Amino acid sequence: MAFFRTMYGLSMREISGVEFEKPFIPSKEYFSERGKHPESVDRGDVWRAIHRGSMPAMSANPEYDWDVYYSSYLRTYLERDVRSLYTGIADPPLYFCRDHDGVEIDLLVCDAGTLYPIEIKEHADPSGKDISSFSYIDRMPGVKRGPGGVVCLYDKIVPLGESDVTIPLGCI
Repeated sequence: MAFFRTMYGLSMREISGVEFEKPFIPSKEYFSERGKHPESVDRGDVWRAIHRGSMPAMSANPEYDWDVYYSSYLRTYLERDVRSLYTGIADPPLYFCRDHDGVEIDLLVCDAGTLYPIEIKEHADPSGKDISSFSYIDRMPGVKRGPGGVVCLYDKIVPLGESDVTIPLGCI
């Protein structure tokens, strides 16, 4: 009997050596435990992590050629029976939402039946307009909405309404 497990890459926290291990759920409890002064994260670090990927070998060897690593990885992966790898493996509880009217939420984190809405913005001056689409979840019958926020370049956690906040990159 074979056992398959989804292999995820390293998180930004793991790549940066941050020891905080709680999963990201934008709640007061999470932010309280994460600390009042989040780690400073440079946009360049985020870009490098996205571009190079998050596999441990790439993180441990910054000089390793991206094309060589991923072409080898892809070749190995494609030589396997892809269907058998995905049998019984659940997708991570992360979603994107867009309705027929163009209302869009960049990221929905699902935890214990609650949806936590997240917008991702490049600006450093988030406002209530950035979270206006979160009300879409409130109108969905039978769906529980948790606190949400705007991941942005602002460096502090600041309220943006009743339960939503700004989320500095370093808090993720």
